[in-house]
Amino acid sequence: AAAAEVERARRALDAGDLDGAIARLGRLPLPAQEAMQPWTEQARGLIAARAALAGLSAR
Repeated sequence: AAAAEVERARRALDAGDLDGAIARLGRLPLPAQEAMQPWTEQARGLIAARAALAGLSAR
C-alpha cells in the first residue's frame, strides 16, 4: 500500500500537482512520513514561495 501511495505521489509530481503529492505522502505510514519530512518541508516552502511571487505579480 505504501508503494502505491508513493507511486501516486510521483504521478502527481509528474502532472505538476505538488499539493497532491504532499497529500499522497501524508497517507503513508508514520515512519515513511518521517523519512519524507525533509522533502515535504521543502515542497511546502516551494508552494509558499510560489504563492508569494504570485502575490507580488498581482500588485
